[in-house]
Amino acid sequence: MKDVYKLPEDHLYIANRVLCIPFAQMDGEERSLWMERLMTYAYQSLTVGPLGTYEYYERYYLDEE
Repeated sequence: MKDVYKLPEDHLYIANRVLCIPFAQMDGEERSLWMERLMTYAYQSLTVGPLGTYEYYERYYLDEE
């Protein structure tokens, strides 16, 4: 996805497998646009919600960047 779209400035890409996009900072139109983009990847896995504890720790302990 990051090769196709310019990701929002505050996005996180955690442990080379989880893309987190900060919807709370977007207006409704921008959220809708990102949801449409993300739906094309839903066959892999798509979850909408807050960052979980497991992903939070992966960010610090498993990130390669």
